Parts: sequence; structure tokens; C-alpha cells
Amino acid sequence: MMTLPDNAGYEPQAPLGAQLLTWANLATSVRLVFGLAAFCVALYTGNEVWNFVGLGIYWSLDIADGWLARRYDQETLFGAQYDILADRIQVAFFYLVYASMHPDKLVVIAVFLLQFMVFDHYLSNQFLRWRVISPNYFYRVDQRVFDLLWSPIGKALNTGLVTILILVFPTIWPALAVTLLLIAVRAYCMVRVMRLPTPHLPLPPNDFAPGVVRAAGVSGAAASASSEAVASVDPSEGVTAEASVDSAADASEGVTAEASVDSAADASEGVTAEASVDSAADAGGSEPGAAVITGEVASALEPRVPEQQRSAPSVEQGA
Repeated sequence: MMTLPDNAGYEPQAPLGAQLLTWANLATSVRLVFGLAAFCVALYTGNEVWNFVGLGIYWSLDIADGWLARRYDQETLFGAQYDILADRIQVAFFYLVYASMHPDKLVVIAVFLLQFMVFDHYLSNQFLRWRVISPNYFYRVDQRVFDLLWSPIGKALNTGLVTILILVFPTIWPALAVTLLLIAVRAYCMVRVMRLPTPHLPLPPNDFAPGVVRAAGVSGAAASASSEAVASVDPSEGVTAEASVDSAADASEGVTAEASVDSAADASEGVTAEASVDSAADAGGSEPGAAVITGEVASALEPRVPEQQRSAPSVEQGA
């Protein structure tokens, strides 16, 4: 079960400078630039030592940027995604250079990069669906997925173990077996994450009048507008209606919109109705900017009337 505090490790309105200019992002940039430089030198000169220099830069500064982010409270959404992308670039460069010097390890390297660049990369970005600021907090969404992927042990098994097996053993089979196991674990985690419900984020405030479901107004000649809004229908009566409004029309010709409102089940305190409003074109001779809504309004708009006495009136709105 997901347990998400309201603002746990999440600051969606952080200023741009606070998201970009951090010590953690500086460490990520340094390891990316100098690591890639070392990999390129290794590939150009054929000197494998430079390849391992690049790997050392990657591993050491990858640990450092995470520590700096936590130490100075500089964890940001940008920093998390930047770190994930930098990891993929550097690991890919290291293994491609290594494969050019050890073609006998090409098969296991290709399988590992498939696991790391596709499966693991997809999962590493799923934290964006919830109010967590990086995969390090995914335990607030799903503890099992976190333990398998982003716990200290999970991280060590992801790249460190495979790299050691590739470098130490002359045969590819130990590293290949572990890589296939990692793919199986990530396939399981992908299915599990896909089944998790994504929480509905609150929509911004709107100027819709209480008790009215209507189309967004059209202003200016030949203007198009698209908006999503929530209309509150007399909170004292316990009724709310949600509307998704798409309007596009020539303002000089007017706008006609038809609304279909389906009522939800009657709750103990009130009724909720959802409306989908799609604009039609050309209202004939109506005034510019006018909007007319017709349709079947379900009994949700009359919460205190008995079920058998409820009717479906037609609602019209003019400019």
C-alpha cells in the first residue's frame, strides 16, 4: 500500500536556480565531462587504463553527488533525472570501449546494456508519477520495488556485480547469468509498477460559477481555447460536478457546445457528477463569444429529490 506524505521530499515550485545551481549537479557535471574525456582517450589511444580511469570517476562522483544532495538539502527533480541520464551515458561509454578491446565479451555486454539502458532506465523514471523526488524515496510508493532496485544492495547488484564478473572471469557465463536474473527482476518490477494506481493531482482553481457546468468562453476573432476545470455545485448541498471542457470555434460565428452529464452513485452526504463537454462549431446567428450548452443533466443536480421524482432538464447558457 502506498503511503505518501503530502510534501514528502517534493517541492514542485522550487525556483529554477535552486534546481540547477547545486553542488550535486556540479559533481554530476564534473563526472560526466571528465569521465567521457577519459573514455574517449582510451578509445583513441587504445590504452585500457584510461577506460578504468573513466569508470573510477563515474563511481566515485556518483556516490559524491548523492551525498552532496542529501547533505545540503539540494535534492531536486532535475537533479534526479540528470543523475539517471549521466549514469546511462557513462556506463554505456565504458562498456562500448571495453567491448572494442575485448570482443569476446560482446554478448554479455550487449545483454547488460539492454537491461540497464531499457528496463532499468524505464523503472528509474517511474518515480515521476508520484509525489517523490527521486527513486531513493520509492519505498513510499512500493517497498518491494524499492528493495529490489534502489536499496543499497539493489544498487550494488545492478552495475557493480556484473562489472566485477565481466572483468574477473575469463568466461561470460557468470556475468550473463546474473544479467538475465536482473532482467527477470526488472520485468517483474515493471509489471508491478504498471499496476500501481497513479494518484490524481489537484486541478488549478477556476472561475466557474457554482451550480453551473458550462463551456469555456471564447474571446477574440478566430480564437481557440482548451481548458480543464472543476465546478463546485453548491457545497452546502454536498454535490460536486467535474467537467472536462474542450472548446474551439470562430468567435465571430459563436460557439455551440453539447454537454452530457452522467450522475454518479448517491453517497450519504451528496452526489458527484462528471461531465464531458465537447464544443461544436458554428452556432449560426448567435452573438460572438456566446456559448450554449444543451444536454441531459442527470439527477445529480437535484440531490434532495427522491429518485423517482428526478428529471433530466436541459441547461442553456447565453452570453
